[in-house]
Amino acid sequence: LGTGREASLPPRRLSRRFFRFVMAPLELQIRVGTADAFPVEIEDDETVESLAVLIISVKPELGEEDLPRLVHKGKVLKHDQVIKDLGVQSGDFIVAVASAKPQAAAAPAANGYAQAATPATEAAAGTCATAASDNGAAGDEMIAQLCGMGFERAKVEQALAASFNNPDRAVEYLFSGIPAAAAAPAQTAVPVSSGHWAEGVLGPQLLTKSGPQPTAQALGGAEVVALYFSAHWCPPCRAFTPQLVNAMYGDRFPQMKVIFVSSDRDQASFDEYYATMPWLSLPFGAPQKEMLGMTYQVRGIPSFIILNGKTGSLISSDGRSDVSNHRFDIAACLRSWGVNDTAAASGSSSSVKEEAAPEPKKPKKVGPEPLPIDEDVAKAALDRVKAEDYCEVQEPFFKTGLKVLNNTLENPDEVKFRSLKCGNAALSGKLLNVAGGAGTELIRLAGFEETGEGEAKMLTLPAAPDGRCSAVRDRLQTAATAAWEKKARIDRDARIKEEIEKDKARGPARSYGGDENGRSSVGGGRRKGGG
Repeated sequence: LGTGREASLPPRRLSRRFFRFVMAPLELQIRVGTADAFPVEIEDDETVESLAVLIISVKPELGEEDLPRLVHKGKVLKHDQVIKDLGVQSGDFIVAVASAKPQAAAAPAANGYAQAATPATEAAAGTCATAASDNGAAGDEMIAQLCGMGFERAKVEQALAASFNNPDRAVEYLFSGIPAAAAAPAQTAVPVSSGHWAEGVLGPQLLTKSGPQPTAQALGGAEVVALYFSAHWCPPCRAFTPQLVNAMYGDRFPQMKVIFVSSDRDQASFDEYYATMPWLSLPFGAPQKEMLGMTYQVRGIPSFIILNGKTGSLISSDGRSDVSNHRFDIAACLRSWGVNDTAAASGSSSSVKEEAAPEPKKPKKVGPEPLPIDEDVAKAALDRVKAEDYCEVQEPFFKTGLKVLNNTLENPDEVKFRSLKCGNAALSGKLLNVAGGAGTELIRLAGFEETGEGEAKMLTLPAAPDGRCSAVRDRLQTAATAAWEKKARIDRDARIKEEIEKDKARGPARSYGGDENGRSSVGGGRRKGGG
């Protein structure tokens, strides 16, 4: 200070320049999740916003949408606060958390409608994070991690309870506060039970096609309860649902009750989608939906969870694969789940196998065993159908063909199902005359014969259907599944392309300064100019 230059400066200017030259910047430890902390240096007269900018220069993923939120000793820091006013000292830990995306902007992940990766897409994609038990090691570890962010244990436990142990949502509640609906006492979502396990798990009422019914009454003593997690916006769901509907056609499996658990975004979408289903449903927006997803660790849709209808115990957590592997043969699925599908009709007790239960009787398969057919003719006919538009041709073709053959196989003694009028506009336009007569060729392969001429022309089955009818039905089902899956992939790719174009239209990402690589040196310029 002996140069005399500093003595000529005004006192206030001298103080600022002197301490900026002498005082070292704060070195803070930044922690992101459970990863190791990393250090950053910053002047104490900078703002929290400047610190956030500095952090995303090291961890760009934290600032994809907005500046990260910062926590110091359990307190959420505001971006306009000055660091020196917060009591922050060198060596202190600062927790950085990416800002949550608004729920309204949430959309299914482009690369997987059947898998969600972030809490922002959870509501849209119908997935839940892995739940931890309240008293287990996983639960203690979750609490410890959140407490490690600086939050009080009591607040952490309250947030976890309100979020059904979903850690991502609990963090959101810790930052933004617990919504009134989530903070309501748990008993409001679980009515007084009359003794049936499902009332405490599914709620007091379920929707039926004739309106709401008490849960126990709607289930009606079913041996198996299948929870179908699905949504109208999800292409794989739109592919799986029609096949499941076709497999459950009629009331052929009264011992099994399917319950739709919706991830639709609004009531109108739910109503439209549920109208295509013949089974029960959880009411739209029911609080039990989140609890079910957590309990059964549903990570994507469509998901099919199979439960013991008498006890509520889990039979299969991957019923979707069970059904697909059995080619939507529900009778075969029931056997694999240890269920006797004749038990409901005979009035016997529970047929879900216990350890000492006898081997269930093999249920009767719908239709005779398949017989060989001319595969070349079948393949040529189906190839012509596959070349047509899905929505206009393929979808009605497969639906109509499967309905005709299933009706015939399910009602072998009913003559009306074995007689097809070729002049019927709907039948000819959707099936028989499609793709150069592909439907007619397949129906003839199933054993039907042409009779009459002109307007009186008919396709008739002279006797009860045999294995040829089963074989053609199975070929149609396989082709329909492949067509649905192909359409789902096309829809997915189109959606990805649309999102990419939207990203391009939004322009460059928000920039917070820095060099050509996006690195920031907050306060660096001032330090160079001091002294």
